[in-house]
Amino acid sequence: MDRKIEKQKPNLNKLFIYSILTMVLAYGIYNLFFSGFSTLSIESDKIRIGTVRRGSLDILVSGNGVITAKDPAWIVAKVSGQVVKSTFKAGDSVKKGDVLVELINEDIISAYTKSKSELRATMADFSALKVGLQSQRIGYESDVLKAELDNKQANSYYEAVKALWEKSSPPISQIEYANTKIKAEQTNGLAEAARNKLKSFKEIEVAQIDAFKFRLESYEEENTRLKSRMNDLKITANSDGILQNLNLKAGQGIVAGDQIAQIINPQSTFVTLNTPAIQSFKISTSQKVNLEIDRKSVRGVVHRIDPNVKGTTVDVDVYFDENITDAKIGMFVNGTIFTKQITDTLYVEIPSHVVENGKMFVFVVSPDNKYANLVSIKSGALSSNYLQIIEGLKEGDKVVLSDTSTVNNTNKIKLN
Repeated sequence: MDRKIEKQKPNLNKLFIYSILTMVLAYGIYNLFFSGFSTLSIESDKIRIGTVRRGSLDILVSGNGVITAKDPAWIVAKVSGQVVKSTFKAGDSVKKGDVLVELINEDIISAYTKSKSELRATMADFSALKVGLQSQRIGYESDVLKAELDNKQANSYYEAVKALWEKSSPPISQIEYANTKIKAEQTNGLAEAARNKLKSFKEIEVAQIDAFKFRLESYEEENTRLKSRMNDLKITANSDGILQNLNLKAGQGIVAGDQIAQIINPQSTFVTLNTPAIQSFKISTSQKVNLEIDRKSVRGVVHRIDPNVKGTTVDVDVYFDENITDAKIGMFVNGTIFTKQITDTLYVEIPSHVVENGKMFVFVVSPDNKYANLVSIKSGALSSNYLQIIEGLKEGDKVVLSDTSTVNNTNKIKLN
């Protein structure tokens, strides 16, 4: 007789346990391959890490530049010519009036020589004219004097004859009386004519002298102009100071209007700093500046901010707050402008990618220093070396400062 075989029921407890083990194993494999192996890693000794600090933060704007002269006196050639002699060199101390460069210009020399000759000839002609006119005037004056004397004599004789003629029995004839009267009238007319001639001559004399004076003045003005051009062949210092940018050699040609040198006052200098244009809004006049000149710290103050942006920088003129004896024009300078101070705030060294007064992301190192996690933070003011932290970090947090662009699109990096 056949035995009936009963079908065994599956053990549910064992199935449940197997399922749990399978899930745990799968999760472990996932973590092993997709968490552990997929996390990008960086060598920790090849990156910079900064620590978040709390305290007072000076907001500084840094720049570099050179020492410049205030209002340099430019030396400009007034005439063209060829250099004959250059007495001084750049860097020499000069006094106002010192001859810096001597030029030669044959055209100017020839024109001046001709002008002097023409002026001398004209002056000689003018002297001769005045002598001639004076001689003529003396002649006319003599004629007037003679005519007036003759007239006076004739009138006196006429008056005497007239007195005799008016007597009851005149001792003279009528003819004699008439001739005497005519003679007096004649000499009176001659005297008047002589005076009129002298008057007319004087008017002609003044006109001739004025005309010749105008001619002579024209020659004198031309001579003065050419003499000035001759003097301009000697280029002189227009002020006391230190000579700059003079580099001329004998035989070199100079064109009128060329700037051949400048003179600066060594006690009248300032610094022009090139500052980041993006931070120029923080800068204002009268702000204090620390300058590093030849490894020495010097105080200064912001005097002017150029309104124009040059590329990515803005020029800031800084005046010294103290006397600088060894500052030389063109000397390289580092400068730090103090804009304001924020008390009791969080700050960290500037990361490679930074946003001022806005939201940004940084990698924060885990407490065990094995990982760095991407964290969103809110930044504040940017200084020359530090960034203010408003939200997202706390004192003591360690932040990756180096460029992390090679690990983009990840929220976590492993530090080896």
